[in-house]
Amino acid sequence: MSAPVLHVIACAHGTHDAAGRVVIDGLRADLAALLDAEGPGARVHEAYVDVQSPSLDEVVAALPPGEPAVIVPLLLSLGHHVHHDIHHAAAARPDTIAAAPLAGAGDDVEPRLV
Repeated sequence: MSAPVLHVIACAHGTHDAAGRVVIDGLRADLAALLDAEGPGARVHEAYVDVQSPSLDEVVAALPPGEPAVIVPLLLSLGHHVHHDIHHAAAARPDTIAAAPLAGAGDDVEPRLV
């Protein structure tokens, strides 16, 4: 029996700016490459809390039951999307957690799971 897939949801805000979309696509590709280097078993998903699709809620709802998931915020500040949208998406599905976002300039926050 094979180990369950770890679903890693790379969640960004979303943007209409083409250059911003390229940056987010690059971050997601870098994350996938890092996970691939660790060995098989992780799948990176694209998700957004605003502006773009697919929405975080849609991605979380579409995941197979019983497989673990972690939402990785690609956000630099601790605001509504982190404390509300991402928190609620993680709480809506068993076996799902949210990693703390990168702390922005001036934020005095230790990385931790939320």
